[in-house]
Amino acid sequence: MHLEPQSYREEEFAERMFIYASRLYEKHRKPIVPIAVFSHRSKAAEPDSFRWKLPFK
Repeated sequence: MHLEPQSYREEEFAERMFIYASRLYEKHRKPIVPIAVFSHRSKAAEPDSFRWKLPFK
């Protein structure tokens, strides 16, 4: 389990959570359950996913 407290809005938060979970999996080779606890009052929605596209031509 990876528990991440977040006290401010961060545009790259989903990407950072992905990187942390990936690194933990790589190190321990166990399933990782990432959990974010938001304590900020921002009315903007936090990103709930992270993805990137590979340019195929």
